[in-house]
Amino acid sequence: MKTASRSLLLLVVLCFHLFAFPSLQGAQLESIELSFSRATARAGEQVSLPIYLKSDDNIREAFQLTLRFSPSQLTYEALESGYLARKAGWVLSAELKKAPEGESQRELKITVQPGTSDFFPSGLIAQARFLVTDGVPDGDIVVHGSLERLSGANQTIQEVPTHIRVYSQLMYACFFYMH
Repeated sequence: MKTASRSLLLLVVLCFHLFAFPSLQGAQLESIELSFSRATARAGEQVSLPIYLKSDDNIREAFQLTLRFSPSQLTYEALESGYLARKAGWVLSAELKKAPEGESQRELKITVQPGTSDFFPSGLIAQARFLVTDGVPDGDIVVHGSLERLSGANQTIQEVPTHIRVYSQLMYACFFYMH
């Protein structure tokens, strides 16, 4: 009887390692959906870019969000964690880097260390605050977002562009007056 129980226990432990353990190590990162809300500002003003993550899985693997933007249009100021991210015990840290050689872009690397909570904080994860450069013409400033794995070789899982709409003072005021 002892041999049968040991064999069964060994089989259960083996199955747990074969099937449950890999999903905790990163196979779930693909189940995260990265998105942004549209942001609007005038040249010379601050703007907050809301960053959203959505998943049905409770991710425990650290990962990185990267925002690429032109320093001639935007200046990075700060990163603010969202309420649910703080409640879940997530730690977000930001580092501004120059893009790879030969490119004039800046990269805001946001490292996300998930907490030990039993839920994924789907929704507003953070807000990146920028200053729109004086003299930027009306139109869209394109910000390229990506979600990357930190474990092993960095792998980009998703790339999502978003826009910050820049209006002149007159157009900005008319827009809100009419709506």
